[in-house]
Amino acid sequence: SLAALCRDRGAAVVVDGAHSLGAFDDLDVPALGADYFCGNLHKWFCAPRGGGFLWTRDHATESGFVSQGHGEGFASSFLWRGNADYASLLAVPEARRGA
Repeated sequence: SLAALCRDRGAAVVVDGAHSLGAFDDLDVPALGADYFCGNLHKWFCAPRGGGFLWTRDHATESGFVSQGHGEGFASSFLWRGNADYASLLAVPEARRGA
């Protein structure tokens, strides 16, 4: 398979299965052979935008992301969402000092 070919050459396999959960009745993610499989939930699951999932193969549990929670476990590596605007929250301490 393409996934096996990539892994044989040292490449991690990431599948963007954006709408796959609702499009396929019998989706077998592990059978795809990917290391990571991600998708969103806002269309087929009627979840709010931004809701999604990340499936990882057992050996692929180290996050490649650096976040405030880095080094404190897999889930903590994703502590801060990259698409959120935290500017107003981060400005509070400085605003308080100036008040």
